Amino acid sequence: MEFESPDVEKEFPGLYASQMKDGSPPDGEEDGRESGRRRDRRDRKDKGYAALSGDSSPEKDHRSETKSPTRSSKKKAFKFATPKAIMKDRRDKSRPRNTLPVFGVDLDCAVRRSPCLDGVAIPLPVRHALDCLRERQEQKVQATPVHRSILADLKSKYDARNLLSPPDNFCVTIAWELLRHFLTHLPHPLLQPQVATQLQNATTQEALQRAVDTLPEATRTTLAWLVKHIDVLEARQCSAQAVATAMRIPQALLVKLHENADILFRWCRPERHVPPLVASGTATPPLPEHPQEMADELARQERLLALIHADMSEGLVGEQREEQLWCVSRLVTQLKRKIRLTKLQLSEDTNMLLTHSTHPEAEELMRLQLEHKYLTMLAERLHSRTKDALEELVELTKEDPPPVAFIAEDEPNSLEILIAENLKLLATMSTLQERIHEGNMENIQLQVDAAIEHDAIVNQEREPVSLTQTA
Repeated sequence: MEFESPDVEKEFPGLYASQMKDGSPPDGEEDGRESGRRRDRRDRKDKGYAALSGDSSPEKDHRSETKSPTRSSKKKAFKFATPKAIMKDRRDKSRPRNTLPVFGVDLDCAVRRSPCLDGVAIPLPVRHALDCLRERQEQKVQATPVHRSILADLKSKYDARNLLSPPDNFCVTIAWELLRHFLTHLPHPLLQPQVATQLQNATTQEALQRAVDTLPEATRTTLAWLVKHIDVLEARQCSAQAVATAMRIPQALLVKLHENADILFRWCRPERHVPPLVASGTATPPLPEHPQEMADELARQERLLALIHADMSEGLVGEQREEQLWCVSRLVTQLKRKIRLTKLQLSEDTNMLLTHSTHPEAEELMRLQLEHKYLTMLAERLHSRTKDALEELVELTKEDPPPVAFIAEDEPNSLEILIAENLKLLATMSTLQERIHEGNMENIQLQVDAAIEHDAIVNQEREPVSLTQTA
């Protein structure tokens, strides 16, 4: 049956080009015609679907390209941020850090991250450098610059909080290079231009004092320590010009401040920084015996404990940091207990040991003894529970080993999510541990109060009996 019209060849000359060229129809002519009709039918169907779907035609595309520029384009729809995008923005904040920079940050930030543990508001690297320059009078600063690797190693140790005391290889040359490196890498000059101008224009000591008093505490204290050490630096062959260049202030201003240092900074008395006692997980260093030394050491340990908590809140966490936290907490508790015992054992009048129970503070001594007894019992219980838990964990591991967690390749932010969750768990664990410790101490205090009250009741019951026996 013939379905083709005689005008097909005119409408579709390409289908019969080979026939016109050869002069004879090819084999499978009917099949070719059928396939041509199907293609034609499919093309018309596709055009209909395109019209229904709203796709633009060439004329429409041309009109859109020549559209008036005054017409505003259609705004994009608002999209909520996905959890992965949020985690990507918080990646730097949630990632655990091995260091927190002390060099190249603002002076206030450097004092907060690396403070002196005796309360002086200057960065610890500056304090160590000035102490070294002041104490080693026989040494001179060498003209040969210090190798960069030495400064890089010191910077990394200060950033990782591994230098609470000066390093062993510290000399005046290294100390001067460290001090100059710290000052020159501050984001801003030590004195703001406005304050420097006020100090330069001041003609009286009262005007100088007013300008100095407007400085922040960290800036004022650091400036005082540097000005007080000008003579020391010049004796070590460090000129005032080199110091002024490192501080980024005029040399004339530095000389002016140095000439009035005894009045402007009369409160500044440079002293050597005493490092805190360092305890390990298995050993405790010997504690000081003098009450004032114990109080000073307690203040250093409490500041170190606050620094550890601040560093952990900024992401500086790890096994070594957690162990240091527990060691410092243990030292603080031992120092507080020893201070209280020392105050009770020493009489205010004769400085003799208490040998009788009629002393006015005998009740407090009894309270401390009971507190020590209950704390020892609590420690033994906790040690026993920890031992049992470890044994149970070993048994469970032998029976059914813990599954190994794998991170899917299609989840690139899974590691950041796990890190953020781990930081939250660490913070929650630290908070819970503090609450448990406070609860245990409150419980012990209640037990001590109950024991003292019980002893008082027993003594009151015994007094009438002794009186009747005497009668």
